[in-house]
Amino acid sequence: MTFMDGMMGYYGFLPMFMALIFWILITIGIVLLVKWFIDQNRIQGQTKDMSALETAQLRYARGEITREEFEEIKNNLER
Repeated sequence: MTFMDGMMGYYGFLPMFMALIFWILITIGIVLLVKWFIDQNRIQGQTKDMSALETAQLRYARGEITREEFEEIKNNLER
C-alpha cells in the first residue's frame, strides 16, 4: 500500500469532506450575516423617513401605546 492509496481511502476522504462542509457553512454564515445587516439598515431607514403620525400609528398597531395616547399624539400633530 502506497501513500497515495491511503489518501484515497475512507479516512482520507472524510477529512476533506468535513473541510468542504466547514467552508460551505462559514460562507453561508457570512452571507446570512451580511443580509441581516442590510435588512437592519433598511428597516432603520424606513422608520427615519416616516412622519410622526405614521410612527404613532405603527406604535399603536404594535401595542406600544394606548388608544388614548395615540389620540393625544394625533391631536397634537394636527394643531
